[in-house]
Amino acid sequence: MQIAIDFSLDNDKYEEQIDNMMDMVIANKLAITIPMPMNKGKEAIITIASIVSQVNCSDCSAKCCRSGHNNIIVLQEHDVSRLNKIDGGKHIRYSPTSQSGAVLSYPCPYLKGNNCSIYDKRPSVCSVYPVQPATGGFVALDASCPKSKIIGKRIYMAIYAIIHMSEDR
Repeated sequence: MQIAIDFSLDNDKYEEQIDNMMDMVIANKLAITIPMPMNKGKEAIITIASIVSQVNCSDCSAKCCRSGHNNIIVLQEHDVSRLNKIDGGKHIRYSPTSQSGAVLSYPCPYLKGNNCSIYDKRPSVCSVYPVQPATGGFVALDASCPKSKIIGKRIYMAIYAIIHMSEDR
């Protein structure tokens, strides 16, 4: 199913459109990909990271830390370096599916109860969850995350602002 987003609407109608879309996505357990303004790539990524960091997930059951895509947490090279400093990288496994070759298995070995024991040094992919990289100038949003509606809406509103700011210049 494809849902067309009308970025030309005024702010209030656009926000209503996004609310309705996010409700439908969550109710139907759909995957959602979010377009990134290609000429604002770095700015858009920084915005997404900022949005995700403002959401408190301490009341969550840590679903994202218990299971995921291919049952692995893909690590970047800087994640490997951080984990090596924490515990010698004792939980790191190697896999050809990761660009760095390094992964963690689910459930995350750093999960203690429903909390991350290395929260300030957690892997990059964890710090932006439920947003995940996708192909073709998109990011994917895991709609099964209890916070996906608020995060998805905030991301769409930020993209709207980025598009309309660049039109005003």
